[in-house]
Parts: sequence; C-alpha cells; structure tokens
Amino acid sequence: MNDSEHSGLTALFDQLGSLLDQAGKVTVIVANNPDADSLGSALALEEIWSNMGKEVFLYCRTEIPTYLRFLTGWERFNTDLNGGFELAVMVDNSVSNLLGAEEDRPAIMERLKLKPFVILDHHASDTDIDFATLRLNRPEMAATGQLILAAAKHLGWPLNETAATFLTASILSDSLGFTSQVMVGNSEPLRAVADLVDLGVNLSSLAQRRLKWQELPVKLLAYRGELLQRIRFHGSEQIAVLAIEYEEIKQTGTLFNPTIVLDEMKAVENVRLSLGFKKYEDQLGRLFRVTLRIRCYRGCQVAKNLAETFGGGGHPYAAGAKWEAEGLDFAQIEADVLRTAEELLAEEAGSEAA
Repeated sequence: MNDSEHSGLTALFDQLGSLLDQAGKVTVIVANNPDADSLGSALALEEIWSNMGKEVFLYCRTEIPTYLRFLTGWERFNTDLNGGFELAVMVDNSVSNLLGAEEDRPAIMERLKLKPFVILDHHASDTDIDFATLRLNRPEMAATGQLILAAAKHLGWPLNETAATFLTASILSDSLGFTSQVMVGNSEPLRAVADLVDLGVNLSSLAQRRLKWQELPVKLLAYRGELLQRIRFHGSEQIAVLAIEYEEIKQTGTLFNPTIVLDEMKAVENVRLSLGFKKYEDQLGRLFRVTLRIRCYRGCQVAKNLAETFGGGGHPYAAGAKWEAEGLDFAQIEADVLRTAEELLAEEAGSEAA
C-alpha cells in the first residue's frame, strides 16, 4: 500500500471512529448463511465495542450452522432486526439480496436508511446499496477480520484475547489457511495473525474447537457416502455438481451442510470447479429459492465471475448466488449455470495458454 492509499484508508477509519463515537447502540449485521469471516468479524466487533461501553446487538436472518459454533457467542445472534440502533454496521457483505428474507428485505432497507449505516467488506464487487454512510471495502485484505484489526489499531480500540481469537478465525477462514490467491506476494494476513497470536490467541485450541464442531454424527455417515455417489461431472470432468433436495435440507438442519462434501473434489483429478445447489420449497411443494455454492480448485479463479452473472458475488476462488421467485425452474437454472461455467473455464484456459 503506497502513502496515498494509506492516507485514504486512515481517513476512512477516522470517519468510522467518528460515527461510532456518536452512537450508544450499535447493530452488527451479517448476511444470510454466514461463514467464519462474517461471524468472527461480527463477534469481534461486539467484544471490542462492548468493552468501549457500547450496547451491541447481533443480527443474522438465518440460523447459525453447527460447524460455526466453535465461535463462542454464536447464540447471541438474533433473527429479527432491532429497530433501536443508532448505528448499523454490516460486515463481509455489500449486496442487499443476502440480507434477510426476500419478503422482509424492503422493510429492512428502509429501516437501515434511518440511521448511519456502514459497510465493512473485502469482496471485490460492487454494491447495490446506495445509501450507506460509509463503505470501507479493501479487496487486498484476506478477510473482513483483517480490515477490522487494521481499524482497531489505528483507532486505538481495545483488543483482548477474545476479540483477537475471533479475528484470527476470520482471517484463517477466508485466506483458506493462508493458501488463497490473495496471499500471492502479500504477507500482511500472516503479519496480522502474528500480531493476534501476540495478544494471546491459542491457534492449537482454536483448531481443536473448530474440528470438534465439524464432527459428523454417525447417523449421517452413510448419507455422506450417498452424496459423494450422487456427484455428477460435466465439462470434460472439470465441473462437479451436486443438487440437494428440500427434504434433505429439513432432515439435516444445521447439523450438516451437504454441499460441503464437494470439497472432496479438490483431490479428484481434473476437477477445477464444484457447484453445490440447494433447493427450497414452499408449503405447497413449489420451488421458490435456489442457492449455489461455488468453489474453485487447481488455480481456477472463475467463481466470482460465475456468481456475479447470476446476481451473486464472492471471491475468485469461492462465491455464491441465489435465485428467489415463485415457481422456479431448477433444470433451467442448472443448465444456465453449467453453460456459463463451461464458457468461463474455456476463457480462462485460453488466457493461460496465451
């Protein structure tokens, strides 16, 4: 980061600090279906700002999945947005379609317009939220947690071991254990975690807690094997696809995210991209929502472009998208995604060859 960029960033940090100084009640918002970066970032802000005398309210429209419950404090998230805040801060997300249920979204947007609203993010994507008081987005950072750490250092926020642990989980998660493309020529995420370890973070204990919460119940072991057998391959076996039916989602609940089995594809030769679909039905059995989890392997970086084609977003190596409407046609959605994925892979291969 050059001097001009650093000066611009510190000015934004100062603006954030000023907004916080004027607020006694703060709501921290994470997007639907959070990951460890968004959850860790929110919990870190709660810890830091509570120790500064702020009243902090945590909001997430969807239930926190079991595998993230190694982050102590997950149970403090509320599924209803508190209207009594004086400042709202959304972390690790810049788009409205990941905020609350579709039917609630207009009301949520109107409520957020009434008070100062801040976006803290690191995704290299545009935002469709045009009323934010402050948008602080740094794609060169491995995680939103890294951005929060930088803000805390500049503004002199109190950082204890608890907050540092949340930020460490955030950075380790979105950097894929320091193996994502954002790490190329970039040692700052490593330095950030080193500073957090100096504050007392126990990396071994954090890893053990995470693994404990990711343990698979014995009753789901056979189901996991069935899921692996259901994976289909497309595009000269470069694309692995798995679709999860609504009945399966209801049965597994927060115990297990079925599309995670697609991560096994990083060990399967030739596979560069995995697509995990989830299908949601209304009370009459009609498809009204489809979500897509996208992951890249073997240097592939098409996830973000693929997601954005369908109104989603994320990183070059990990992204997601969502469709919401009455009477969705899943076969058409899947066909459109596969066609676009094959085109993007072909373009990427052509660029690499050139």
